[in-house]
Amino acid sequence: LAVIDSTARQAIGRAPADFRPLALVATFNEADIVIETVRKLLNDGFDVHILDNWSDDGGYEAALALGGEVSGLSVERFPAGGPPSYFEWQAILQRKDEIALLHPGRWVVHADCDEIRCSPWSGISFRHGLWIADQMGFNAVDFTVCDFRPIGDEFTLGASLEQTLTRFEFGKRSGHFTQVKAWRQGTNSVALAKSGGHQADFSGRRVFPYKFMLKHYPLRNPEQARRKIFTERLARFSPHERELGWHIHYDHWKLDDEFHWPRGMIEFDEDATRRDYLVELISGIGILR
Repeated sequence: LAVIDSTARQAIGRAPADFRPLALVATFNEADIVIETVRKLLNDGFDVHILDNWSDDGGYEAALALGGEVSGLSVERFPAGGPPSYFEWQAILQRKDEIALLHPGRWVVHADCDEIRCSPWSGISFRHGLWIADQMGFNAVDFTVCDFRPIGDEFTLGASLEQTLTRFEFGKRSGHFTQVKAWRQGTNSVALAKSGGHQADFSGRRVFPYKFMLKHYPLRNPEQARRKIFTERLARFSPHERELGWHIHYDHWKLDDEFHWPRGMIEFDEDATRRDYLVELISGIGILR
């Protein structure tokens, strides 16, 4: 399959230095990955604003230390009043809306700490991909979710996500197919909370026709997976938000599950995967079979 279009003209060269999208990154107890994923955004030319939900694993302090070393990174604890009784996702989304509204005309990305986002094209960075979409007259970007899974205990503190966790499966939950999480901010709110954070909704939205790639690393080894699911997530989810049908994606797990995915995963290769799964990656078609 060959796709022939006009994006090649925009792909020549680099996005200008003053094109600096803003990534709004939510974190909670992600000390093992926060530096890697945030640095990747900073190195690509993004500014990053971290909303830390009162981590107690050293991740907040690590982010603060990084902010003292580099430019473009700001860190806040949310909510400002102290550690919350529950993980209130709706409040975090509303706070992201507030921050985005301070940047009209700028591209904004609604992200989590366990994500690495990529353009649809090999060799073109995420930031440059947003520049291409912008130059072609689009103001929003959708994503295809690739959930990377451990096949054993290979991921440890300090390891590289992309080099260590190399096998993935396409996201198949209904929410995985609505991922409009990058947009050029206007003068009105994009109402993230209305969709549970799955899409920025605004008048005049033009979504780029190719989905970008979202590499998702929520469960990185069995120990981390059990701690995250049973201590740091299920026990903290807001009862009100659970009544809305949110936060149900971990309900099927059991404490004695192995959290290994030895079979059925796709081995990620930058060139081969983009070639062999082109339709799935840029459109989402063919993922459910």
